[in-house]
Amino acid sequence: MTFISIGDPVIFRGLIKRPTIFRSHKIRVIWRTKESLVKDLGDLKSLSNLTEILPLIDPLQEVRKKLSRQQLADIYKHACYDPPMKFKKYIKILKQKYAHDRLGRSLNRAKYLKELDIVVKNLRSLIGYLSRERQRGQTPKLKFRERTIRRFSFCEFMDFRGTPNL
Repeated sequence: MTFISIGDPVIFRGLIKRPTIFRSHKIRVIWRTKESLVKDLGDLKSLSNLTEILPLIDPLQEVRKKLSRQQLADIYKHACYDPPMKFKKYIKILKQKYAHDRLGRSLNRAKYLKELDIVVKNLRSLIGYLSRERQRGQTPKLKFRERTIRRFSFCEFMDFRGTPNL
């Protein structure tokens, strides 16, 4: 078996996933010592905050070259101390401000998720139907379940050719 990278033997056994290895590498590139990492992000409460700031603080990215030391310190401070929703808004604004290539841009859903449109439409229809049934006061759960299963067998409802059979 040929190995593409150092992490592949570990990945093949299912112990560590490739994104974990990538993040670990980026962290080591940004912070050469554990002490410098702890100094900057020692009070970090959520790993997702670190993941969100990596594209901004990666020295190999164009954005990092535009940021001053004070701006980096502000990013670290927000990552450590902001509540989750406030941090999400802050980081979104920052990424849009320094948008470059894909950074700060929304995913083109029409391009990448077009095949799922009919599935989403059918699921919305199912949710609407279930909501209407609940509002009609169909209290006996068994009767509700029977009618729902009869009318919406999964195969019929998830018919990818068009609208569901209601």
